[in-house]
Amino acid sequence: MFSDVGASDATFTVPEPVAAYAAPRPWTLLEELIFASDRRDAPLTVGTVLRTDGPFRERELRAAVDDVLLRHPMCRARLRTHPVTGREWHFPEEAGGEVVAVRSGRGDADLREAAAEAFARPFDLRVEGPLRVVLVRMPAGDALVVAAHHVAMDGQSVELVARGILEAYADRVGRPADAAADVYPPGSGVGPDLLDAPAPAETPPAGALAADAAMLRRRAPSRLAPAHSPAMGGPPRWAGDLGWRLAPPRRTRYGLWHAAISLPPRRATATGARLTVNDVLMAAAHLAVERWNRGQGRASGPIRIRMPIDVRPAGQPPTVGNATGQVIVSTEASDRLERASLLAAITRQTQAGKSGEPTAEPGATAGVLGTIPFALREPLVRAGVGVSRRIVMPSLCLSNLGRVMPMPRSVEGPAVTSVHFAAFTGMPQGLTIGVAGYDGLLDVTFCYHRRLFDEVTVRAFADVFTAAARELG
Repeated sequence: MFSDVGASDATFTVPEPVAAYAAPRPWTLLEELIFASDRRDAPLTVGTVLRTDGPFRERELRAAVDDVLLRHPMCRARLRTHPVTGREWHFPEEAGGEVVAVRSGRGDADLREAAAEAFARPFDLRVEGPLRVVLVRMPAGDALVVAAHHVAMDGQSVELVARGILEAYADRVGRPADAAADVYPPGSGVGPDLLDAPAPAETPPAGALAADAAMLRRRAPSRLAPAHSPAMGGPPRWAGDLGWRLAPPRRTRYGLWHAAISLPPRRATATGARLTVNDVLMAAAHLAVERWNRGQGRASGPIRIRMPIDVRPAGQPPTVGNATGQVIVSTEASDRLERASLLAAITRQTQAGKSGEPTAEPGATAGVLGTIPFALREPLVRAGVGVSRRIVMPSLCLSNLGRVMPMPRSVEGPAVTSVHFAAFTGMPQGLTIGVAGYDGLLDVTFCYHRRLFDEVTVRAFADVFTAAARELG
């Protein structure tokens, strides 16, 4: 939910890079459940994509990332598994491994592909930390992709990490650059000439939208109807009720589409309840699913959308970790007949979800499960998560990071121009709509699985969603 408090330009000083100590600890129940949902072909990842108006100095950026790794033990955590007690986090004093990668691109499509690859590549937490950073050199200004494994971080954490990187970078770049070679080190594969190269105009792929009847499964009508453009090779075939066949080989299984919409004005519902930006977005998501399914020749009954919430205790300072709960927001077809009834149904559930007590403390251990030897507990947890995923998991999640304060910048830049929050998971939840408010706009990221959408159809769904948000706002 967006705060009414205005954003501040104040920054904090990054301390000297000394490794913060953290003792090994067993995994929490939340971490166990998230890890049980993780699949190598569909890792659970979260992160941010920051667009800027200029270039970064690569050497100083790498040093800034190292500073953040030392400040936050979770960013350099490693997984250790005991045959009896189970998984534990260990926090080495040295970060180890290559965290920062550099890519080059000439347009938004290249940036989306670089970001999708960073989110789609699985983490091996035994030998690498749960964080990766990709610097994408772009003609109009570099982009910074901060991707993390969801078992270790949530949305607030990755925003904190991204902000910390820019703070540490600003502390290291306190004077103008002496030469362009400092910004683009030799051997980086890019150079100042890239800044002068015109970006090619992007044209959407040709092809009309088409729904494939073979993709429609007998499931709850709240699912999004999959659709793929003929120009993209068509959808994968359905292999019965037990699972999806692998999609045709493609660059990654994940994809992103970005949009920006204006902040809707503050309003109240017909019952007098305060209408938040998050309520408008959630109502727009419900309306968009119904309109999309209707356009694919499929009627919608009950629609269920997952909404992550922060369960950190009130007043606790921000920390890097995962403290995510969730609320399932549902509407019936009758709720969606009129704007007033839809918004009333949404606000009633979101307010109840935010005011309710957390189901578990973020640091709580696995309780009864913890008394079962790991060798027996592990298959039970994975089987339970697998069954529940197929039965109760909605196909859409709306995750709102809220209003993001202005990102820090050094005296020579670059300045962050947009903040896109991203989160990915595997089917059947094939779409996450990530939202972050920045610089007076809502930056909206449609994070999709390619078994549900392709580049053409996700753009079409994004148009349906943004139109619904403007209509309701």
